Amino acid sequence: MKHLTVKVPAMQRTHCQTKVFNAIRTIPGVGVENITAGLVVVSVESWELKDHIVAAIETAGYYVELATAIAETPQKDNCCLTGVLHILNL
Repeated sequence: MKHLTVKVPAMQRTHCQTKVFNAIRTIPGVGVENITAGLVVVSVESWELKDHIVAAIETAGYYVELATAIAETPQKDNCCLTGVLHILNL
């Protein structure tokens, strides 16, 4: 799974977070990992789901300022595999 961090500045209170959570939780291939004031972290099966997530949040009445994808890519380091984080601005 890949992770997408979405910045939603106006989503500060619990009722706002619940509204955004309910807007995106039913999108197939998307799981809400964490939701806090101004930020939502979701797991996605594909980067193409970003547009669906942004549209769902905007339909719920919130502006999306930034959506940043974070992919964990295995990289060989001597005899072990280590995770390297790559940040992609989508």
